Amino acid sequence: TTTKKEETTTSTTAPPAPKLEIPKIVNQREMSTISENLSHALPLGYDRVIIFDLETTGFGTEDTIIEIGAIEIVHGYLTGVQFHSFVQTNKRIHPKAQQVHGITNKFLETQPNVQQVLPHFLNFISSLPSPTYQTVTKDYSSFPKPKYPVALVAHNAKFDVRMLVQEIARLKLEIPQVLSHAFCTRECFLKLYPQEQSTLENCCKKFNISTEHRTKHGALLDAELTANLFLGLSQHLQKFLLANNHIVQS
Repeated sequence: TTTKKEETTTSTTAPPAPKLEIPKIVNQREMSTISENLSHALPLGYDRVIIFDLETTGFGTEDTIIEIGAIEIVHGYLTGVQFHSFVQTNKRIHPKAQQVHGITNKFLETQPNVQQVLPHFLNFISSLPSPTYQTVTKDYSSFPKPKYPVALVAHNAKFDVRMLVQEIARLKLEIPQVLSHAFCTRECFLKLYPQEQSTLENCCKKFNISTEHRTKHGALLDAELTANLFLGLSQHLQKFLLANNHIVQS
């Protein structure tokens, strides 16, 4: 089997800080509640963060993962380290899901199966890879475990984590501890802007992140967009908390 490789150019700097109005809370009780929620909305105290995205055959408990993409951020900077693979499936892709990502069962016939891909991905998110190892064909299991906290971030993280856990359970693999440290850019965005639409497209637009090249959903592409959104949200979140006299504990 072969794995389709995607050539990407990853910036090592955060996107320009968007000019956004920082909400000011007057009521102290409301401030305490919001600041506590926001303090746990993004992994501000973590050194290594993996931003990931999945494409699937559908949205139910019997559906499977057909693409995984992930981007690494260390100390607030994109490192250029990434994980990407399509995944073969025996499940027929739901027409509505195919409209979203454009992936076909015919294309997936030549891709590695989930038994091959998932263990590599779980090792990737649980270890500290070298920038020279950027493809699914490398064995991350031999890499040393990180000496500092690792967190996962996704847009609509509940769905992505649920799909991962489903696949892990089917293969009877051990659920890595890092899955208990999953944060959601969508939830954080809604805490700051509850009246705004929270699709990835709209969130990126709010933070001046270009999505012109996004004609369909794609795991690696969406992970890159979410990574830039995460960096923008992190900067804005810290400004928000400071503006309301709340100190972020790292």
